[in-house]
Amino acid sequence: MFKARNYRVFEVPREFHLQHPPQARPKLRLFRDGWMVAYWLLLIPSLVMSGFLLIGNNPSKVSSTLGLVLLIGAAHLAGVLVCIRLLPIYKGTPRRLVALAVLWGGAASVVLAAAVIQPPVVHAVDKLGWHRMTASFAGAYPEEIAKGLGIWLLLWMGRAWWNRPWHGIIAGLLVGLGFEVFENMMYAMMLAVMDPVSDVRGAMSTYLLRMVAGPAKHMMFSALVGYGIGLALFVGAKAGKPRTVAWRLGAVVLWGGLGFLTHFAWNVRWIGGSSAFQLLWLACVWVGLAALVIWLIVRTSREFLRWKRQGVCPAVAIYQRV
Repeated sequence: MFKARNYRVFEVPREFHLQHPPQARPKLRLFRDGWMVAYWLLLIPSLVMSGFLLIGNNPSKVSSTLGLVLLIGAAHLAGVLVCIRLLPIYKGTPRRLVALAVLWGGAASVVLAAAVIQPPVVHAVDKLGWHRMTASFAGAYPEEIAKGLGIWLLLWMGRAWWNRPWHGIIAGLLVGLGFEVFENMMYAMMLAVMDPVSDVRGAMSTYLLRMVAGPAKHMMFSALVGYGIGLALFVGAKAGKPRTVAWRLGAVVLWGGLGFLTHFAWNVRWIGGSSAFQLLWLACVWVGLAALVIWLIVRTSREFLRWKRQGVCPAVAIYQRV
């Protein structure tokens, strides 16, 4: 973990000494640097495009169906956020980072994956003749890259609060939550007309079905990716020796690869397999994924509690690798 020889603490500016007693920490803010600029340059146009995606899938543009979908999505978002807040490793996370992470997941990740990363991936897979795997590559590869980019930006922007490896898990859960809520709303709008009775019932049943069939899967995919990024950015030395660049890159590849592989496995549709076999496959993938993420959260929560007993966590200083 963190070692004094590998990290330095930013000195508090002189003006803060005049406003705060020595035992109090000055108010922390997001780092306003190139990472924040990159975040907003990518997010703002994505917000506009995601709005068109959601409304454009509604034939009547603005109707009771859209209002219902937004209401269900808001309830889904609020309910899961309450659960995430109960995690020990969440402690110290400010609301502004929660909002930025959910926005990235629900807007930038969707748009970047669908409009920028997915087309060349699909083209390459088709050229290779892997037609049965096109859907798996088209979903897993672009989406985890887009979510991972946001996690990277968020961990740098918010390193006043998020500066431990497990904070990558929290960032991943929040980004994945935003992605999952928006994707559910978009599918609910698209498939609402399939119900023979009413669009409203079709939208509600579609959204609820997606919540039940593989709950929180996108959150868990990106939690694995986020943990790898958190290790790369914030892990300390071992036996007095700093981690090498190769080790940090390996952490991203290992845990990011697990996020991609589990997502890929979820999207695989076995040609010629029975419906029962396909359902069994999905159940096994989800259970394995959930077990891995739960183990990771429990393990890092215990580590967090050990640091907390030593008076170190939540973070009381801002660290920068030297």
